[in-house]
Amino acid sequence: NATTVGNHKKSPIQVAGPYKGYIGATAFYFLLPFLEEAPLFEQSNKDISTVVNGKMVYATSIDGFLCPSRPNAEIVAATTNGGANKWAIGNYGGNFFIFGDRNALSTEGKTRLSMLTDGLSQTIMFAERYGTCGSSGKPNDSSTWGNLWADSNLRWRPHFCMNGEQPDATNIASGCNMFQSQPDWIKNCDHGSAQSLHSGGISVTLCDGSVSSISPAISTAAWKNLCDPMDGNVIAGF
Repeated sequence: NATTVGNHKKSPIQVAGPYKGYIGATAFYFLLPFLEEAPLFEQSNKDISTVVNGKMVYATSIDGFLCPSRPNAEIVAATTNGGANKWAIGNYGGNFFIFGDRNALSTEGKTRLSMLTDGLSQTIMFAERYGTCGSSGKPNDSSTWGNLWADSNLRWRPHFCMNGEQPDATNIASGCNMFQSQPDWIKNCDHGSAQSLHSGGISVTLCDGSVSSISPAISTAAWKNLCDPMDGNVIAGF
């Protein structure tokens, strides 16, 4: 919907063309005006490294991007790997099959809602992620990654369904990785998958804007179908 947000005469999500001068922006950056963060969005001047209120935008924790049930009280990444401890985490990721381009193996997609042929209420757009995720048992190990809401770099970007560090034909050929149900964040967390932060299931946002909780008992096949917006397999009653 075209709306007035701060000084914007239409939703910044609808700005045409690649980037339009934005530096380091993720999908979550463009959601800021809709989460009562319009001043941060406007003062950032299209650059996540801009200092606003004494800290860089990418280091700014956004309540709307955090889940109270996250496995620790982190608001920045709990790893020094890659300097991630200087970046604010997010507990949600965007679906690569919507925001990316699987055919071009690119994180930059051009998907329109009209292209989601399985139906808006049958397709997952956002799902839960751990802010810091590893399996070595060592928070600062080079294999420990994070889900950083303002980081568009491949291994740190807030996503799921890419199934790895970067788009790869082999990784995505079999569909979206099944989500993990409350794994240990540093001993058994797979950064190539989404993670449920709740015992009863994973919270997701569907493309029609509704929120749903999906049980960990759902079949892997059904999860893959819900994450693929154009596979022709519509799942009812999930």
